[in-house]
Amino acid sequence: MTQESNGASAVDRKVLHPFVLWGQKDQNLYLTVQLQGVTDPIINLDEGRLTFFAKGYGCHGNNVYQFEIDLYLPVQRKLSSWKVKEKCVEFHLMKESSEIWPRLTSAKQREPWIKVNFDHMQFSDDSEQEEPPFPKWDSDDSPAPSSRRRRDDDRIRDAVSKDMDKFFAVFRSPLKLYLFLYNMFQWVGFCYVFHVSLYSYLRAGSKAQRQEAFASIRPQLCMLQLAASLEILNAALGWVRSGVLATGMQVFGRGMILFMLVLPYEELQRMEPVFWLAVTWSAVEVVRYPYYILVVLGQESSLVTWLRYTMWIPLYPLGFVLEGLVMLAALPRVMEERWYSVELPNKFNMSFDFSLFLRVYMVGFLVGAYALMSHMYAQRKKKFGANPRSQFSRWGLLPFLSGRNQRRALGLDSGDGAGGRVQQKKAK
Repeated sequence: MTQESNGASAVDRKVLHPFVLWGQKDQNLYLTVQLQGVTDPIINLDEGRLTFFAKGYGCHGNNVYQFEIDLYLPVQRKLSSWKVKEKCVEFHLMKESSEIWPRLTSAKQREPWIKVNFDHMQFSDDSEQEEPPFPKWDSDDSPAPSSRRRRDDDRIRDAVSKDMDKFFAVFRSPLKLYLFLYNMFQWVGFCYVFHVSLYSYLRAGSKAQRQEAFASIRPQLCMLQLAASLEILNAALGWVRSGVLATGMQVFGRGMILFMLVLPYEELQRMEPVFWLAVTWSAVEVVRYPYYILVVLGQESSLVTWLRYTMWIPLYPLGFVLEGLVMLAALPRVMEERWYSVELPNKFNMSFDFSLFLRVYMVGFLVGAYALMSHMYAQRKKKFGANPRSQFSRWGLLPFLSGRNQRRALGLDSGDGAGGRVQQKKAK
């Protein structure tokens, strides 16, 4: 059966941050976490760090939200307090001195989910304000070109710095490093199998030579499928968000076809369905593993995401049909030679008919194929919405090639930046 296990680490689930408003007055520091209906909050306050973890309704809907803030200066923990309200969580922290903080965090890097609460804000004249009340334009309509360029350059540098921090964080976590190397190994291997198999097939001048195309990638395909057995271990240890039973059945289905049906029979290896099945498996994995690599790195690519949740539509049905053809072709040989079957009498006083098992498996295979495709459809609908066509501008190929998503992610698109707000104000 076509393999479909999630390579995303359980520790790498996307962190959702609530909006945090902050203000200050003298020694008082005020924080408001914009989260409604908070349940099971876990709040830890040290002298210089505040951590928050709770479930509630925020900017990403009803979900689990968390954050960790290294404060600009230490606070007095015993004199600080917080209160969970119906529509928010309020913090009243006591600073050690009345010094005006230029920002909330110790790092100069600005977080988009931390905003200034101007109702409780006291500025000093020489402080570096984290977020001024109003943008200072060189003209009434739009920022000066030099100011806009500096703003865009700063945002690009901040985005690159965040990406590099996420990338190097992989090498500081043994689990992330393992998942990164595993997914990279599988992706490079299946890229090789996909390229060499098609090259050997297209380069072959006769039918006899095309029948030997599978032999050109047989060792590599076996090695990759053996390595895929680690996905069962990953799921069992909770390192990836996959069910152990589902992952085990998927790995077993592909392994049974390859090691128990195809490899023992030379004539099966020369069949066209076997070759195209290997190509289809490789095409699925060439798209699947880059998505998991980016998840481990904490990144997202519109092109890779679109391919991940779209290419299964033609490839999975094709893979199911080819796997069924291979099992049907192998069934007569299995029944004739009685491979993997246990006959009576024996010291265990038990028998096993592999040909009967294979026939029962083929019936269950149809049910499993339908369940897997229904699951993938639900995942695609969850990712793109009920109407995927309306999301094409966000996840499709053309916006990726034009770079519009990348500019919008950095806040450089005129519709999201300050210039866009000015244009919207004019339109009103």
